[in-house]
Amino acid sequence: MNRPSLHKNGISLSFHNIRYEVLQKLNDVPVCGKTGMKEILCGVSGLLPPGLNAIMGPTGSGKTSLLDVLARRKDPKGLKDGYVLVNGHKVPGNFRMMCGYVVQLTELVILQDDIVLGTLTVKENLAFSANLRLPPEQYNAKQRQKKVEDVVEQLGLQACADTMVGNEFIRGVSGGERKRVNVGMEMILDPPVLFLDEPTTGLDANTANSLVLLLCSLANEGRNIIMSIHQPRYSIFSLFDRLVILNKGQIVYRGPAKKAVGYFSDIDSAWQEIQKHYEQSLGTSSRKLDISSYETQYATGFFHQVRVVVKRTGLNIIRHPMTSFVQIIIMLVFAFLIGLIYYQSDTSFQTGLQNRAGVFFFLVSTNVISNLSALEIFIKNRSHLIHESASGYYRVSVYFIAQVFADLVPNRFVPNLFFTVVVYFMVGK
Repeated sequence: MNRPSLHKNGISLSFHNIRYEVLQKLNDVPVCGKTGMKEILCGVSGLLPPGLNAIMGPTGSGKTSLLDVLARRKDPKGLKDGYVLVNGHKVPGNFRMMCGYVVQLTELVILQDDIVLGTLTVKENLAFSANLRLPPEQYNAKQRQKKVEDVVEQLGLQACADTMVGNEFIRGVSGGERKRVNVGMEMILDPPVLFLDEPTTGLDANTANSLVLLLCSLANEGRNIIMSIHQPRYSIFSLFDRLVILNKGQIVYRGPAKKAVGYFSDIDSAWQEIQKHYEQSLGTSSRKLDISSYETQYATGFFHQVRVVVKRTGLNIIRHPMTSFVQIIIMLVFAFLIGLIYYQSDTSFQTGLQNRAGVFFFLVSTNVISNLSALEIFIKNRSHLIHESASGYYRVSVYFIAQVFADLVPNRFVPNLFFTVVVYFMVGK
């Protein structure tokens, strides 16, 4: 799939009369409670040219919803009206695959549902993105490796390039470096537009300032950086080129960030002049509601995706050997207990039949209970699947196949094989 380098000349996003609704409960009744539609965005319009653009507002103002609508990550059923244009034209069907999106990471998410795998190094995570999102016909193995090294250098991650990102069991990189790794996963694409959902959340003031300085340098290269942010310090605010301020789903300011203070100090006179400017820039022509289906075009083929995802899942298991080891030990303990209870049991018709029935009961029960933990694999890595499949890394079927071959087989089949063999030779004569 060819991806045009739109950021060379810079691209502008404009959004027109966006109205977005979500279904929510109207009371606290858990099962049979009434539900209704709540309007999150109330007919908002604006223009976001190349540069560092910020969407600000209090909690619940609709910042993330607007960001997701612009990035085409919201369910189109909730979009009741409005449309988004790229350089004045309809958004391409594969726009979601061409752009980068960095999700919000809080301290809790980092410990439980991070979108980068903690058992992989910084370079290995970036290589995973490169291997799945850069078309093989345009990038060979050396070119993909060079791309990874360029991103590492660009983000200043050389010192921790070969360090595991880390998780609740492995001490890894710092919070600021982790944020830059998440940005790097999207920078592999060299995207013309980069969306970030509150990138400074959970960071100290110095780290947050360094991260926004990095985003500012990327914006100076001609990219369109669009970020939602909550109560930034002035050193960060001063870096913004344009600003959109939301409150309860409505825009209270849109325009150059440096003019925001003056606007609010003289809001009556400023309102008429900014409103006139936007009516001219956005135009008054009526357009049809833009709720076209999101087109998904993958950069790599099905079997290539399976190979890359299986490799990453395998590395995760190898670097977590205790998971398989503990599972085998537990199954062997149960096998010896059952074997001791029914050791060389009687094989006569009546007594032997009862003994065999008891053995089969314990066999089935133990296997079912021990394999229930397989569901945890999909629950724990749910955030990886949602983010990576939405960003065009791989198909959902690829993720399922990879988990079956690289995780379920060694962690479920092998322990159960040991269990069955032990019970067979201890019970049988």
